[in-house]
Amino acid sequence: MTSRGPLENRPEVLRRLADGLWSDLEEGRPLTQGQLEAAVEAGFRIGVHPATEPATALTMLTRAHRLDGTNPKHPYHVGLLYLRHGRPEAAVPWFTAAAALSPGNHRVWAHLSLAYRTMGRQGESTDGDHRSRAETIAATVREGRHDFLPVDEESAVPAEDGEGAEGGASAAARPLLRPGVCRWTGIHDMTADSRLRGNTTTQTRDVLAAELESIADLSGRRPGRTAAFSVLAVQWMVYGYPTATVRRLAKRLPPDDGPATRMLHLVCDLFDADLHELPDRLAECLSDRSLPDVLIALIHRRRLFRRPLAFPDPGAHAAAREFTDGDPERHEKAMRSAVEQLAAEPAEPMADVAPPAGPDAPGPPDPDGRLAFFEQTAASLTGLATDARAHAKDLAGATVADAAGYARVAGDRDVLTDLLERLEAVRQTRLEELQRFQDREPSGLVMAFEEFQRRLGACQASFQEPLGSLRTILNKRVAKRLAAKERDFGTTEPAPGQEALTLRERLSALETDPAGTPPPDDRLALLEETAARLAGLAGDALDHAKALARTPVTEEPDYARVLGDQELLLRLVDRLEAVRLDRLEAVQDLKAAEASANGLVMPFAEFHRRVEECETRFQEGPGGLRNILNKRVRKNLAPGRAEFAQAAPAPSPAARALAERLTALDSAPGTPPAGPTATVTTPPAPRPSPPPPDAQAGPRERVRHALAVAEQALDANFAEAWRTLERYPAGLGHRDAVVMLRTYLGGRQAESDQRLGRSAAARRGWNAMLSDDPLHPAVLRNLAVAHTTAGDLGQAAHAWRRHLEALYLGAVLDGDLRRGAAERAELHRVLAASFGTAPLCPRATDDRETEQETAQVVPLLASAGKVTATVAHLRLEELNHMLSQRGPTLLLGVGRSVEETELAAARDRRKATVEATVRLLPPRTRAGFRKLCDELIDEAYEAASTARGRTRRAGDEAEEGAHLEWARDRILWKHRLAGAVQGPASEWPLTEYSGDVLAGLRLVDSLPLDPADPGLLVSAQKLGLRGDAGQIIERYNRLTEHACDFALGCIHEAAEQAASGPATRHFSDRFRRMTRSWGRNDDVIPERWSGALDDPQRLYHPSAESAFAILERLRDAGRPADERERGILTAAVTALERWVERLPGATGPARTLAVVLSALDRHDEARRVLDQALREAFSARGRRQVALSQVRLDITRGKFAEAVDRVRELLLREPDEVSLRRLLVEAYHSWITSGRDVPEASVIAAELARWTDAETVRDRRTLVVKAVLAKDRSGLDPVSAARSVAEDLRRVCEDDPDNVGAREQHVAALYRHAVAVRTGMRSTTGRERATLGERLKTVCAQCADSATGLLDSGLLTDEERSEQIRGFLRAVRPEEPPDPLSSRRA
Repeated sequence: MTSRGPLENRPEVLRRLADGLWSDLEEGRPLTQGQLEAAVEAGFRIGVHPATEPATALTMLTRAHRLDGTNPKHPYHVGLLYLRHGRPEAAVPWFTAAAALSPGNHRVWAHLSLAYRTMGRQGESTDGDHRSRAETIAATVREGRHDFLPVDEESAVPAEDGEGAEGGASAAARPLLRPGVCRWTGIHDMTADSRLRGNTTTQTRDVLAAELESIADLSGRRPGRTAAFSVLAVQWMVYGYPTATVRRLAKRLPPDDGPATRMLHLVCDLFDADLHELPDRLAECLSDRSLPDVLIALIHRRRLFRRPLAFPDPGAHAAAREFTDGDPERHEKAMRSAVEQLAAEPAEPMADVAPPAGPDAPGPPDPDGRLAFFEQTAASLTGLATDARAHAKDLAGATVADAAGYARVAGDRDVLTDLLERLEAVRQTRLEELQRFQDREPSGLVMAFEEFQRRLGACQASFQEPLGSLRTILNKRVAKRLAAKERDFGTTEPAPGQEALTLRERLSALETDPAGTPPPDDRLALLEETAARLAGLAGDALDHAKALARTPVTEEPDYARVLGDQELLLRLVDRLEAVRLDRLEAVQDLKAAEASANGLVMPFAEFHRRVEECETRFQEGPGGLRNILNKRVRKNLAPGRAEFAQAAPAPSPAARALAERLTALDSAPGTPPAGPTATVTTPPAPRPSPPPPDAQAGPRERVRHALAVAEQALDANFAEAWRTLERYPAGLGHRDAVVMLRTYLGGRQAESDQRLGRSAAARRGWNAMLSDDPLHPAVLRNLAVAHTTAGDLGQAAHAWRRHLEALYLGAVLDGDLRRGAAERAELHRVLAASFGTAPLCPRATDDRETEQETAQVVPLLASAGKVTATVAHLRLEELNHMLSQRGPTLLLGVGRSVEETELAAARDRRKATVEATVRLLPPRTRAGFRKLCDELIDEAYEAASTARGRTRRAGDEAEEGAHLEWARDRILWKHRLAGAVQGPASEWPLTEYSGDVLAGLRLVDSLPLDPADPGLLVSAQKLGLRGDAGQIIERYNRLTEHACDFALGCIHEAAEQAASGPATRHFSDRFRRMTRSWGRNDDVIPERWSGALDDPQRLYHPSAESAFAILERLRDAGRPADERERGILTAAVTALERWVERLPGATGPARTLAVVLSALDRHDEARRVLDQALREAFSARGRRQVALSQVRLDITRGKFAEAVDRVRELLLREPDEVSLRRLLVEAYHSWITSGRDVPEASVIAAELARWTDAETVRDRRTLVVKAVLAKDRSGLDPVSAARSVAEDLRRVCEDDPDNVGAREQHVAALYRHAVAVRTGMRSTTGRERATLGERLKTVCAQCADSATGLLDSGLLTDEERSEQIRGFLRAVRPEEPPDPLSSRRA
């Protein structure tokens, strides 16, 4: 018997096992079946282990699928992995592959449905079919069917990631066990959760309640028991659905006291708790951690943030803010409407679901019960009318002695007047229902028929009793009492007393019908009657409105009547629409329940037809009436508005009658409620009315007052919401629930302030929110937008930098740069086009550019700051676009099949791009972001290197399409820039910002297109541009060079035209301004084109071509050969002077003119020309060339010291420039050759000693020797002169022993010194001769030593020169006394 140990689940052990077996498999080593199964199982367990990184899990699961392509669990879990990380489009192929392997697995199909639904919710559907496909699959799973749709072509899993089944799922596949039964109950949870995310409506409530009920019934049979129901029930309440439904369904749950059940009951209690106690209870839950913080915040927001926290109509608010003059009525009305909405009490909680129709549903009441209901209603109406009449009489006799008494009487009068209309409506409604009840056969009657008839008649008589006396008391006696005190207390607000309010409550209870639902015939008859009355009322109102449009308003009473009728009818339109929609919903409910309508008397076909007709009538809205009132009647009132501005609206009796008819119609419900209704409570006291505007206020002040009132109402709502947070103890202020509520409330308030134009308050609010989270990206983004819209560009730039820093820090801390990369790229793309730089940026393919935008490109390129910011954001956008690519080859920018060397080169290019781009990031993010980028690039390189065959993965097609679109936009971007710069109408080359444009293009060229990227190559080919794709990309990478060619061409053409055209006088000024702009950007404009502009030989060379030939020859001859040549050069001077004047700033013509003048010995003129050229030179190169020309001119003029000084100044800026060294040598050589004031050899040696190259050392040694020899010694006698030369050369040799020339000349100088001494001895005698003899011996010895040392050093390699030294040596050796006079040849 084989013993089995526990299964291995440790990831590190499994990973070693799996990697070893996988390596053996890749190297071609055979594996046993057991080893193969072990590799599969190990890969699966690692992939589903919760501690495994997503990338590793994906690798292990795909390996398992490749090794075992028949097991559906591998592709299923790959799909789950993609779905959990927000990539439903990648999950769909894997779920589909799993479904193809296991067609009867409802769990797989359910998750496929969820993936499709997520794609539809994210807006990724291109054909609008994802949501319908998800619903179809989910419905099939719920119904337990297996006739799923075949697998689409898109479901095929790439061969690299798996060779599993790709065939379609069989539509005929049915399980052998439990066919027709849903095999995975989690589909109900998925469906309910998805439906909860929709709008909260009664229709959704009814559908969701049925789903919750089925989930509750399943709780006893599921592993989690009540957990799934509890979670969905909590979501149900959070989304605003009634708690009563949850409590009712919770009774069906199995007995359970687990955490899910306890949480459910606690949440129900919190949703039912009193509003005053709720904050304390939430704080208690937060303190003892009995509920999650998120749930506490959601409950708080749902229940305690009761009033609107946003302005209802921002557009109306903006229009009112912009109001300056005109009719303020429209704006005041809009603000009043906003105040009403902001101050309105929250709607009552949604009621529980009505009991379902069916065999178990309660049927219509029996005739005895129905009659009892009518009798009770009649008695209540009679009692209420009696009490109201008595109270009216009390009001008529009450003494009104003060404002409080007047307010109470006026308020009670208003309440009783409204109560009278509602009493009449209820009486008429119940009377009509009683008459229909009387006409129907009382089947099921219990009492005696005679008794039934008697009581029915008595009830009818009670309903027929009119209420006229109550109306008379109110309209005459009470009104008279109030009119007597109106002058004293007329401005007092009405304040009804408790007795009147109690009467109103009693009437509200009577307006409900607890007797159950009447039969369908009665409901339909009532709705038909309502439709007819509604249509008649709408028609009469329309006729009345047309009459108002034709009524003349030349007198104030007529104006007041028409104005009052218009306002009343406008309110009537809104009420008409509300009644119509309410009755339409009642008809639709009746239509939906018609198949199961109990008690139907008429034939079903006729019932269905009449319901359809009734629905059609209710679908006709009062749109025409509203148009007449808003246009024609308003137009009729416009001429008298200024004259009768103080007239108070006075509705006519006809208009009031229409309103009364609507009140009666509105009070009669279209269908009685289906079940018991909640008790109507007295609404809380409304907020105090704001003070009216000043009576003398003008239109602008009135609108401003209305704006202030509306904003105060919104501020009051926020203040009320903030007060609910004060109930949390200070010690809980750091908890997530309180922080989330503060963030939500502060964000809503700041957003409202921003929308209402209170930008400063909005910025203060967002800055305050940063105290909880200084790096909250959304808050920083809103702050940046606020600063931008306020025009505070400095603060806006700082805020955008902080926002970007938060995004990049979040990515670095998260460790996944791909997450949010697309959003960061889009943000950089938007920022690049902000601040007026949109014409400089890439645009969508279908976004056409206007001529105005094209014309803005060149001026924007001239703005270095804008171009720098744009290019920086585009560079970061390109980096984030690269990071968003998940396929290795796409990230590296290589083709499908590439060699290792190409991959390595692509990796290096990407890293270089990263290195150049991260410098633009905030300092705190650079190092971490670069490290993660390099790791990502290395991973892509490894993945592409180790891939076999195809190097792309699943999902790359969509990414490749997006990359092609991005590449197309980039190519078109550079194409647009090139077209704007080199267009036929371009005039920028001759403007004062010509060089700035080239500098801007240089910045654009710093963001090159990658010629090795296949996406760019394919896009270039598809665009149909002329030439090879690679050449096109290379051309667009050198926009500056092409623009320089274009600019030079335009400049040359304009200069040639100016040579003889009318623009000659102004061209020089334009050229000077243009060259100065090139000079400002001398460091970025390529030297090739800057030099061509500085020395435009193409322009001036033809005018002095013969002179140039002579100058070329004069380099050797030095002077003109004859007068003809001088004449040619003289003529060239005139031509060149014109070009110097025409092209100020260009040094080429001036330097050439100086050469010609120098050849004519006109050196002073040449110097003046060069001095002027140096002052006007636009570029450093031009100034350098002028300086060199000045050096050569000084040499020609014999101003050698000045020439040397100029070269020294140039060498300070360019110490290692070879040409300057040679020029310095030339200057010294010419100076020495001239023999005038020859510089000291030590000065020359020190000047040239800093350069140690062979050529300079040789030149230095030669110049030093020449300087010594050329030194003026005319004031010395021959012996002293010879000795001086020898001494100077000795010092040179001591300083530089390797100076062969100096040592050779030193030997010769000593010999000449000896000769001079010997010559002197001949003319002297005595002691002087003896002295000279001693000196001669010394000099000869020195000469012999120097000669011997030179010959022995081996430095002298030339045999002829060596023989000459040996001759000197033989002449001065002591053992062979020479005769110096006989050795002249030596």
